[in-house]
Amino acid sequence: MKRFTLIALCAAAAAAGIDAGAVLKVPSRNHTAPAKRTHAELKALLRAASENPLWRPATEKVYFYEEIKDDNGEVKGEWRLEDTYTLTYDQQGRRIMELCENAFDGFSKNNYTYDANGMLSTELTEVSEDGQKFENSTKTERSYDNKLTSVITNNRQWIWIDNDWNMAGNCYQRIITRDNDGNITSAVIAVLLDGKYDPTRRLDITYADGKAVTLKESELTYDGIEYKWVDGLTISDIVWNKTNGQIVSTEGLFAGDNRIASCTMTDEDVSLHYTVTYSEDGAYVANVTGNNGTDDLTAKIVYENDYDPEAYSSYRVTTTSDFMEGGEVVETTVEIVEGAYDKWGNILLEQASFGDGEFMDIEDRISGKPVYDTEYGYPIEQTIYEYDYELMEDYPALRYTSEGYFDASAGIDDVTVDTDAPVEYFNLQGIRVANPSAGNIYIRRQGAKTDKVLVK
Repeated sequence: MKRFTLIALCAAAAAAGIDAGAVLKVPSRNHTAPAKRTHAELKALLRAASENPLWRPATEKVYFYEEIKDDNGEVKGEWRLEDTYTLTYDQQGRRIMELCENAFDGFSKNNYTYDANGMLSTELTEVSEDGQKFENSTKTERSYDNKLTSVITNNRQWIWIDNDWNMAGNCYQRIITRDNDGNITSAVIAVLLDGKYDPTRRLDITYADGKAVTLKESELTYDGIEYKWVDGLTISDIVWNKTNGQIVSTEGLFAGDNRIASCTMTDEDVSLHYTVTYSEDGAYVANVTGNNGTDDLTAKIVYENDYDPEAYSSYRVTTTSDFMEGGEVVETTVEIVEGAYDKWGNILLEQASFGDGEFMDIEDRISGKPVYDTEYGYPIEQTIYEYDYELMEDYPALRYTSEGYFDASAGIDDVTVDTDAPVEYFNLQGIRVANPSAGNIYIRRQGAKTDKVLVK
């Protein structure tokens, strides 16, 4: 049984985690639980939390939870430091340098630049064994569409080998074609192979009366003899709630500037019809009828915004599916995917559960417990918990701490030390400094104001 995505919706404030929370799936009785996250994915989830503008921490530390046996054979858990990040920002609060000291594997340094629209333009990674002498490792350069300024049109990556940059990794182009009215008629992904960019995936769009009526995906495949284009997902008979003609994917079409009101989706032996109604806050209800390749079905998909009053932002998607045989309902399934976040982007809960509505099994859950500064309210600690399916309880997985907050928008000021002023200084590692030395940069906190200063 095929399980594939029809349309993805960007959930508000969802920094990372359970992508299913924003995805409308083809309902299926052959349910598959989400894959468990790796340690690296959990670390990326922690790093994705965006601080509230423009308070920024000078230092972040990431810990992993390890269970070990003591001399008596008892298993005890403890937090082990893995990464220490020293951070530098521009005056828009964007990270322009991350110096990472790994407890087991030396140092790495990432340098970032941004374009006029605030999108990542370049990333340079350097590595070092001692934290003093760095050498090149990888670099990335990106450019974006002139109209859809967050859509990547050129992504190039290099690896430093034998004292030279060698193009490798995720190198691709997105070739966007527009008609005379400015509507996108095709979007082609071409990947770098043997020194040239070869098209591998494409989306073709047909318009009537200035609005898209058909979206058709195709992919270049190899059948053992030759390469040929094979049709994939087709969305047809589209009626829009609203649209601006700027479509580069079959994902994200229930949110933003392009929202489908009704359509038919086909892919091989799958044929489903969707009818969607929206509320003013972006929530929606989708009714689905058709065949998913094995079963006739009717389904109702409800997307809710801000369902959790305790969270700064939250979403929940509930999919109720009735599977039919001979016109009679033979099975009903319910899938619930939800997420909740604080105002800094930290995860409070991301969870997916599945069952018959009365009895529900948790299939994937990550929960977070932030700790905030009592005076200023910014997060100083976040602990991530994963779910143990056998014990049916949460267990600690990762933790990060943030230190030395300052107002990045203030930039760097020249100051003269006033030993009588009620002021605190921290170095860029977040450590309090009793007597700041002239000529060095520190984080200065005085009352409710924190900024970065050059001491004279």
